[in-house]
This record gives sequence, C-alpha cells and structure tokens, in this order.
Amino acid sequence: MNLRTPRSEKEADAKENLTEHQAEDLADNLAEDVIEGMADNLADDLTDNVTEALTEDQAERVIDLVADKRVDIKADREDYVVEEETEADK
Repeated sequence: MNLRTPRSEKEADAKENLTEHQAEDLADNLAEDVIEGMADNLADDLTDNVTEALTEDQAERVIDLVADKRVDIKADREDYVVEEETEADK
C-alpha cells in the first residue's frame, strides 16, 4: 500500500507553503526595515541640514548685530566727544 505517499506529499506541500510564507514575511520585514532605515537617515540628514543652516544663519545674525552695535557705540562715543568739546568751548 502506498498510504504514506499522499501524507508525504501533503507534508512536502505544507513545508513548501510554510517556506514560501516565511520567505515572503522575511522579504516584507527586510523591505520595511530598509524603508524605515532610509526614512530615519533622511530625517536625520534633513534635521542636520536645517540645524546647520539655522546655525549659520544665527551666526550671521550675531555677526551683523555685533557689527551694528559697534557702529552704534562708535556713533555714541563720537556724539559724546562732540558734546564734551562743545561744553568745553563754552
């Protein structure tokens, strides 16, 4: 009798189906991991680029503010000197 053959075929089919499902699940998981990794890297890069741009922009603003303040201080000093000279001439 050949009763073992159908069972063996069923077992083989079941193993093949299981293997196919495992392969599909593995492929899906790998794809998901790759996509998540790429998204994380892109987000990190964008954050770094924005932070760097903001830092550069902030540095330029500070430099401009310091330069403006120096001009203001110089103008105030010149006004003070002129006032002192005017008072001294009186």
